[in-house]
Amino acid sequence: LGKGTAVCLFLPVHESCAPVAKDLQAILQPAAASSSRGTAMVIDDEVAIRELVGEALHEAGFEVAEMPSADQAVQRIAELPDLKLIVTDLILPGGSSGHKIAEAAWAVRPTLKVLFISGCVDTANGIPERQEQSRLLAKPFTIEQLRASVEHLLNSPAGA
Repeated sequence: LGKGTAVCLFLPVHESCAPVAKDLQAILQPAAASSSRGTAMVIDDEVAIRELVGEALHEAGFEVAEMPSADQAVQRIAELPDLKLIVTDLILPGGSSGHKIAEAAWAVRPTLKVLFISGCVDTANGIPERQEQSRLLAKPFTIEQLRASVEHLLNSPAGA
């Protein structure tokens, strides 16, 4: 230890600026973010998952409301007039579940779309089946799988 190789790298100085994109604004603000697709609510007790899903939905053009608990989510459903989608974990702390959130949401907004996410396939039994209004996405999933599930769900006709 204490012996090794030291490397010095000398780069030439370049006086001019790098070329700038003509449409810098388009690069900084994706087109999807400029036209809102409505509001999406994300409910998950794991902060990292909630933020990642929220960011992906924001990039897809949604305004995003992130909720750490079922109680907070249920309270906010009626307050969000442009709510189009709920993405919720099936198992939530405090004895609540994504099922309960979906039922409460459908009582207020019968055509609302709900994407359930879960790492426990066993918990998928008993998902409220509202044909064309809900879908299950198993964890772990990629952002591409999330986006595809959201698009499939939103492009399904609003059934009863």
